[in-house]
Amino acid sequence: MIYILFSSLFFYLAFPNKIFLYGWWPAAWFFAVPLFCLFERKTMGARLGLALFMAVISYAASLAWFLPYSVTG
Repeated sequence: MIYILFSSLFFYLAFPNKIFLYGWWPAAWFFAVPLFCLFERKTMGARLGLALFMAVISYAASLAWFLPYSVTG
């Protein structure tokens, strides 16, 4: 679980966000390393589930910029 959070955090930091205006590009080179460490000795179904969970967390983090906006504008 902690590996997935680290992967998602590195993925979030690699793109422009609230912390780094232009993103922190070295994080793009290392975001998948914790996830690949977690994949070791897992079945294909477990790997798919872990990758899907990481993707959902990363997608939710990347949509953080959208929270200040409402339906009415």
